[in-house]
Amino acid sequence: MAMIPQYDLTQEMIDAAIETHKPLRLLYGVYNVSQTLRINQCCGLRVVGAGSFDPTNTGPGWSDLGRAIGTKILWAGAAGGTMFDLTSSLDMRFDGLCLDGNHSAAIGMGCWTVDGWPNSATHVRNATIKNFTQAGVQFGKPSQPSGWNSDLSIMENVTFDGSPIGIQVCNDQSVGHVWENITHGQNNKVCISLDQGGQAMIRGVNQNGGPPRTFLRLGAGGPNVGTVLVSGGHLEAGTLIDASAAPEYCDWTVEIESVLGTIPAPGDWPIIKASQWPVIKARGCSFNGRIIEAAGYSVA
Repeated sequence: MAMIPQYDLTQEMIDAAIETHKPLRLLYGVYNVSQTLRINQCCGLRVVGAGSFDPTNTGPGWSDLGRAIGTKILWAGAAGGTMFDLTSSLDMRFDGLCLDGNHSAAIGMGCWTVDGWPNSATHVRNATIKNFTQAGVQFGKPSQPSGWNSDLSIMENVTFDGSPIGIQVCNDQSVGHVWENITHGQNNKVCISLDQGGQAMIRGVNQNGGPPRTFLRLGAGGPNVGTVLVSGGHLEAGTLIDASAAPEYCDWTVEIESVLGTIPAPGDWPIIKASQWPVIKARGCSFNGRIIEAAGYSVA
C-alpha cells in the first residue's frame, strides 16, 4: 500500500510566497494546518496544488492508496477555527486543492473585509472543499453585513461536501459572482446560501443522488438585491431553489434555464420553494416530482 506524503503548511510559507512574489506550489500529499493562515491586504497570491482529489481516499476503480492524485490541506488546529483568512485581499487564486476542515474548523475560506479595504475577485478552481462545521467559503461576516464589498468571485469545477453550507454570502455589497460547474455533495445540507448580497451567476448544477438537500437558498438580501441566474445542470436529490425565507417586498429575481430535475420516487420534496415575493422565471427546464411549494406566487 502506498504511503501518502505528509507535510506542514505554515504561515511562514505563505509569507515567503508573498515576499518573493512567487506562487506557492504544493506537492501531492497531505498538508496539515494547525492555525489560521492569514493572507490579509494582499493582491495576486497563487496557491497551486497537484489536484482536487483527496489522496487518502480509496473507492471504485482503485483499491490502494495513492491512486487519487491531489493535494489535501487538512485542519489540525483547534475546533471552530478558520483555515484561510483572506481579509481585504484582491485577486487571490487557489487551484488544484482539497480543503478538509476535519469536521472541526468552522470556515474554509473567510473572504472578509476591513473598513476601506474590500475583498474582491477571489478565484477558486479545480477544488474540493469539505467537512467544515459552518461554511466552506464565507463572503462577509454575519455580524458585519454592511461592511465593505466582498464581491466578484469566480469558482470553477468546485465540489462542496460534508458542511452545513458550501458558499455563504453575508455581505450586503456582495455582487458579481460567477460560479461554474458546482457539485453539491451528498453530505452538504445547503450548497449556496445567499443570506445577504444581491447577484450571482451559477452555471452548471451537479447534484447526484443521496439525501434531500437544498442547492440554493435565498435569505433577506440587502440593498443590492438583484438577479440570480441558475443555468444548466442536473438536480437529482432535493430542492433547487428555496426562497421561502425571503422577506416581504424583496427584489430577488431568480432565473432558471436548462436545468433537468429527475427526482426519484417518492419525490416528497419540492424542486422550488418560494414565498409570494420573489419573481421566478423558468425556461427550457424539465422537472418531475413535486415541482412547486409556494404561497401566492406566479411562475413567469
